[in-house]
Amino acid sequence: MSTDAASDDSPAASPVTRDAAPVFLMDGTRTSSASRRILPYDFRNPAAISQSDLRFFETLYKKYVQNLSVRLSTTLRMECSLKTTKLNSVLFSEFFEVIPNPSCITLFRLEDMRGVGVLDVSLPVALAMADRLLGGKGQTPATARQLTEIEMALMEDALQIILSGWEDLWASGTPRSLLKIIAHETNTLCLPMTSTSEVCVMLQVEISLGDTKGQLNLGVPFSMVGPSVRRIQESHHHLSDAVAPKQVQWRSQYAGIAVPVVAEWKIREMPLAETLLIRMGDIIELPGSLIDNASLHLSKVATFTGTVGIQNGKIAVQISGRSNKE
Repeated sequence: MSTDAASDDSPAASPVTRDAAPVFLMDGTRTSSASRRILPYDFRNPAAISQSDLRFFETLYKKYVQNLSVRLSTTLRMECSLKTTKLNSVLFSEFFEVIPNPSCITLFRLEDMRGVGVLDVSLPVALAMADRLLGGKGQTPATARQLTEIEMALMEDALQIILSGWEDLWASGTPRSLLKIIAHETNTLCLPMTSTSEVCVMLQVEISLGDTKGQLNLGVPFSMVGPSVRRIQESHHHLSDAVAPKQVQWRSQYAGIAVPVVAEWKIREMPLAETLLIRMGDIIELPGSLIDNASLHLSKVATFTGTVGIQNGKIAVQISGRSNKE
């Protein structure tokens, strides 16, 4: 049998696929790729900020959402509740994926900050706000539609309230900036954004306006607010260092102050008619356990409990615990 014939009869080697290929970990352990989920990662555009910065935004935006709920309720004269559902750092391309189309999208900027922010108000909520500003009950139309030019002009008031509240967050970090609304769009594909790979801080808020519920999405480039974040954090750090906690010090002048100490206990309750019959020399029977329930008052404040007894021929009180009336 020839060598060529043998090679023809041998089974063909199966190709090695990516799923079946072995994977070696850092310690040399061999494992299969099926047991682990491999995700692509772009090191040029890491969509993450530090945990300290994220906690800073959580504190800042918590105050912002609370104040915004009050402002919108006052302006629209109806109950408007807001609840934060998500706060994270993502790429703008990922942020645009959470915005429905069509929607009420607004581009804005602050004069003292470099960059453009994106505010999205879901269409049902925007229509309900416009209806309320027109004097209606704040309801959405029966058929889905986009905002008219008149409704969009009225929505400017509500958008100014939402964005001015966000502008106020940075008042302590920078001088008062002038808020500018650049444009309105209904579709994310029409947004004139220069780069969708930029890292942004995304805030998602669930908004309830009467019977209408929707979403409010706010995306701001971290490069836009990063300098202000640093300034605010540094000012808070310097302030905490400057205001050191005062230590309690004992002053010798206090040593001579006289504090009245009184030991007493509640005997028992008596009918009013019986108290009128009490005379000098009468003996009132007391329970034996009473001496263990004495109350010790320091400067008319019930401070300790104790047991009354005699020591070295004098009446004394042995402290057994602190009073729950303190």
